[in-house]
Amino acid sequence: MRTLSEIILRSDLAGARNGLFSVVDMKDLRCFGSSEARHGVLEYYQLREQPFGDTADPRYLYLSATHRRALATLFYGIEAARGHLALTGKPGTGKTTLLSLLLKRLNRTTRTSFVFHTLCDGSGILRHLLANLGVPPTSQDPVVLQQQLREVVEEEARGGRRVLLVIDEAHHLEGPIFELIGRWLDDQGTKTGAPHVLLSGHPILAEKLTRPGMPHSKERAWIVTQLERLDATETTHYIDYRLRMAGYSGAGLFSTDAREMIAQCSQGIPREINMICFNALFRGYARKQESIDSAIVTDAVADLVLGQSVDPSAGSSAN
Repeated sequence: MRTLSEIILRSDLAGARNGLFSVVDMKDLRCFGSSEARHGVLEYYQLREQPFGDTADPRYLYLSATHRRALATLFYGIEAARGHLALTGKPGTGKTTLLSLLLKRLNRTTRTSFVFHTLCDGSGILRHLLANLGVPPTSQDPVVLQQQLREVVEEEARGGRRVLLVIDEAHHLEGPIFELIGRWLDDQGTKTGAPHVLLSGHPILAEKLTRPGMPHSKERAWIVTQLERLDATETTHYIDYRLRMAGYSGAGLFSTDAREMIAQCSQGIPREINMICFNALFRGYARKQESIDSAIVTDAVADLVLGQSVDPSAGSSAN
C-alpha cells in the first residue's frame, strides 16, 4: 500500500488555475481518511480532536459579527414572544450550528421540536413536529393534529415554558404550508396558546416570506435575519478559534499566505474553510511539515475542485 505522501494530488498554482490536476484512484483516496491517518494528524499537530469536522457542534461556532447579530435577533425575538422568526444564509454559513447554540441557551425555558423534513405536506410536517415533541400523532387530519399541538403549547404555558417549532431547510416550503403556519400562530386563541415558529433556509426563504399575498400573522410580520460570509480577517480568527477549541496551543500553524489563500478560495463560507483546512492538515502531516503553507493549501483546494477551473488567487462566486 502506498503512503499518504505518495497518493497526494500534486499541483502547482498554475495547474490549479487551469484545473490541471493529477488523478488518483479511489482506493488510494480512501487511505487518506483511514483511522491511522486521522489519529496521526491529531498527534502530529498536538490536537485533542479534529478542529475542522463537519458536525454542527455549538462549541466550535465562531461568533463573527454576522453570527452574533443573528443569534441576538433570534434569542431576543423568542424571549419577547415575537413568534415569527426566520434565519437565512447560503449553504455552509453555519445556520444549523447557530441553531444548536440557540436551542442550548433556551433549553431551560423552552420545549423544542426541530425538523428537517420539509418535502411533505402540512399534515406530514405537523406529524414530524408532534413526534419530536414526544407526542404520538393520532390522525392524518391537520385539524386534529393542530389541536394536539395546541394542547402541548397550553400545557407548557401552564408550567411557565414556551414551545418552539424549528423547521430547517424551510426554503422548500410553499404557500399552503405558510398558510398552515399562519394558523398555528393566529388561531390559538391567546398568546400563551401560540407556539413560536423559527424557519431556517437558503436566502430564497426571505424572498418567499416577503412576496405579495404571503399569509402573515394578523398581529406580526416575520423577523428575518441573514448570515453573511466571513471577511478575510474573520476567516483568520475562525481558523484560530477552531484550532484552540481542538487543543492547539502553538502559534502560526497556518502561515499568513495560507490563510489568505483559504479566505480567497472559500469566499468566507465556513463549510468551505473547514474542507480546505481539513485537507490541508492531512497533506501537512503526510509531508511532515510543522506548518501549513500556501503550497499545501493549493493542493488541498485542488482535491476539492478536481476537474474544475479555479484560480486560488482570485475567488469565484459561491454556490
